[in-house]
Amino acid sequence: MAELEPLYAAVAGRDAIAISVASGGCTTKADFAFYVERKGEVVTLAFARRRIDTCKDTAQGKAELTFTWAELGVDSRAPIFLLNPLAGPRDRGNVQAS
Repeated sequence: MAELEPLYAAVAGRDAIAISVASGGCTTKADFAFYVERKGEVVTLAFARRRIDTCKDTAQGKAELTFTWAELGVDSRAPIFLLNPLAGPRDRGNVQAS
């Protein structure tokens, strides 16, 4: 679980899931890998960083990344369990999880 990225928020929509992560200003979708496991109709989903964000733009604070269900290989109607932890108060500063 230590490798999983803490999320500020995750929002599942009809066509995609959007996650909000910490960023020093240059985090991109390409910096992330995802893991999908299927057990029957249930899908387990997790996101982890491939590369550490080395930028130091503190004004940015976070980045929102969107992954379509198609690119994840997931049926949008399937029950989904997200394994990533929510960012804690020390990680968030004044930002609140949605």
